[in-house]
Amino acid sequence: IVPTKKELYVNVLCKKKKEHMRRMSTFIRRNDSSLPDLPNKRSIDREVKDLKKNIHIARLKFEALIDNGSGKYIQLCDPVYSKNIYNSKNPIYSELEICGASHNEGPCTGGQLIFIFTKKLSKNIRIQFFESIKSPNHGWHRDADFSRNDFHYQCGIKFRTPPYKNQN
Repeated sequence: IVPTKKELYVNVLCKKKKEHMRRMSTFIRRNDSSLPDLPNKRSIDREVKDLKKNIHIARLKFEALIDNGSGKYIQLCDPVYSKNIYNSKNPIYSELEICGASHNEGPCTGGQLIFIFTKKLSKNIRIQFFESIKSPNHGWHRDADFSRNDFHYQCGIKFRTPPYKNQN
C-alpha cells in the first residue's frame, strides 16, 4: 500500500493495473499458460471506478499456480479474496474513543454547553440523547444542537444538550 494524495489515486491505480496487465501478458505468452484471457479496457475502467468509490478499503488476492515441469504454469483454482481491510487511520472506520468531556450531566431544560475530546472524529456524526427505559412509545430521544463550525479538527466537538420531555 503506497500512501498517495487522494487526487493522484486514480492515476496511480491505472498505472499499477496497466503494469500488472503487461506482466501477465508477458507471462502468458512466455508460458502458453491456461490462465484466462486478460481483462479488456472496459472491465479495467469499471474496476478502477469501483475502487475509486472507497480508497480506504483494500482486499488481498491469493492465487495458486503450478509449474507443469516444462516451465509452463497452470492455474490450480480460482483466485480467493480476503475480507475487506479497512484503513484504521480514517475516522469513518475507526472506533470513536472519547478522551474527556466537560460535563456528564446537565439540566432537564437543556442548553448545557458540553465539550467532548476524542482521538478521531468524523464530521458526519450525530449526537443523540435517549431514554433507556423501554416504553410503548420506544422512549424519548433528541439530537444535540451543533454545526460543522463546532468541530475542532478531528479531536473535539462542542454542542448543546436538548431539553428533556418531562421538565419536572
